Amino acid sequence: MHDEILNSLSKKELKVLEAIKNGLLNSEEIKKALNLSEVEVAKSLMFLENKGLIKREIKRIYTLQLTDFGKKYLTSGFPEEILISYLKNKGEVEISKIISDLSNVLSKEEISGAIGRLKK
Repeated sequence: MHDEILNSLSKKELKVLEAIKNGLLNSEEIKKALNLSEVEVAKSLMFLENKGLIKREIKRIYTLQLTDFGKKYLTSGFPEEILISYLKNKGEVEISKIISDLSNVLSKEEISGAIGRLKK
């Protein structure tokens, strides 16, 4: 029975099964190691599962990535922090002066938003 199943496997299925045997346990690792497409790996895994040779467990993995704003805020600080620091040094200042002084660091919208959040 086992020989019959093994003889029915395609070359790709055999390679994927060998990769699993060698400790590659997710489709991304298998894809990279065997230089196969996502579709080829998915089909091979499905066929191997249908033949009772593996059991698949599907997990959703979410990755997060900083936006340009996130990168900017990570390096220069949040608009609220920049505004508070500015106000500590300057004291009472008109909004037009804040906008002109901070224009190289923050946009008008960021300054306006920071003021609104700090009021709360």
